[in-house]
Amino acid sequence: ESFISRLPREYSMRPEYVRYRARYRHINGRYYLTHVRGDLGFSAKGRKRVFSSHFNIFFELAITEYRTDNVSRFDHEELAPVYSVFSKTITGYDAGYWKDFDFLKPEDDLLEALRKLNVRLGEFNE
Repeated sequence: ESFISRLPREYSMRPEYVRYRARYRHINGRYYLTHVRGDLGFSAKGRKRVFSSHFNIFFELAITEYRTDNVSRFDHEELAPVYSVFSKTITGYDAGYWKDFDFLKPEDDLLEALRKLNVRLGEFNE
């Protein structure tokens, strides 16, 4: 499947590189995921254009806490397919779940979200 969720008809796009890195920590005989980073590079070319444009994106996830009590597997119906585009899969934001953790919602304006995050980081510098 494609890495692109929606592409205008007048453009063609192809991945230039896809890199993933996952780190695990060994605790009490088991391995736990601690960090994930993905780097994606795309080349986009308009049908009536001579040159193509290059786009680079990355995503990162850091896991800071583990809880192993009352853990059960997800039901098959709750699992997302491997080709799923997660910005289309996320159905809502539960503020009670995230509490004071920093979370950037996919539908929010990125610059505005980063400004809010910077204000919160400034609270810790004072």
